[in-house]
Amino acid sequence: MAEPEAEHGIHVLLLPNPSQGHINPILQFGKRLAARRGVRCTLAVTRFVLAQSGDGGGEQPATAGGGAVVHVAAVSDGCDRGGFDEAGGVAAYTARLEAAGSETVGALLRSEAERGRPVRVLVYDAFLPWAPRVARRRGAAAAAFFTQPCAVDVAYAHAFAGRIRPPLADDGEVALAELPGLPAGLRPADLPSFLAQPGDCPAYLDLLVNQFDGLDTADHVLVNSFAAATGMSLANGVVELILDMPIKIINKSIAVIFAKGIGLHGVHVEGEDSGSDRAVGLP
Repeated sequence: MAEPEAEHGIHVLLLPNPSQGHINPILQFGKRLAARRGVRCTLAVTRFVLAQSGDGGGEQPATAGGGAVVHVAAVSDGCDRGGFDEAGGVAAYTARLEAAGSETVGALLRSEAERGRPVRVLVYDAFLPWAPRVARRRGAAAAAFFTQPCAVDVAYAHAFAGRIRPPLADDGEVALAELPGLPAGLRPADLPSFLAQPGDCPAYLDLLVNQFDGLDTADHVLVNSFAAATGMSLANGVVELILDMPIKIINKSIAVIFAKGIGLHGVHVEGEDSGSDRAVGLP
């Protein structure tokens, strides 16, 4: 049965990359949104992850009052029985995830619309650059969600733009050329290890760098920062490197604390004092 429009006027679909460290931050963001009046949030998780967690689909309690919940829906990464190990490698898994994910996320968007609760915006992990195309086909806006700290994103943005080329030679105390948006005097060892020493799996580096591919098709970019002022400075570094588009700072997203005044296609989340970090007991 279709839900009354007055009950949930805005539907947000959350699409994390199905890997450790990526599901919980976007879930916490969804809980914050779901606590707002008239907002429905659905977390799309792969069947394999749901099987591992013992949950075939259901609801996650929100962190802020009103009895709000984050609903859970199953999608496929093409590896329903074995997850990443079933694919046999990063490149193979990424290809399967795009093929099966595009199909099943599209089907989920269609089924939600048929039930009278069309998705207004798809918040997707930046590791999934194919997601905006799926959203557009179903009339939804797209918001890229960067899970890693903003300074790390800026470093990978420089690699995407060709300003640094891994592997970086480690010359001890010799500093790198100045990188806009990052502190001066950085050495190779100060940057993410995948840039300094990609090692035997360049596919991981490709995944990290290519999260900026097609970013200009997103309607919003959400970045993770511990301080709104610092985060905005770093985010502007990404913008200058890649494109000109709206930036939203998410302050301590993993601790469910956000910068003031986030507006996301009709959803407005007031910030709160950063206070102390709060641990989150989810994988």
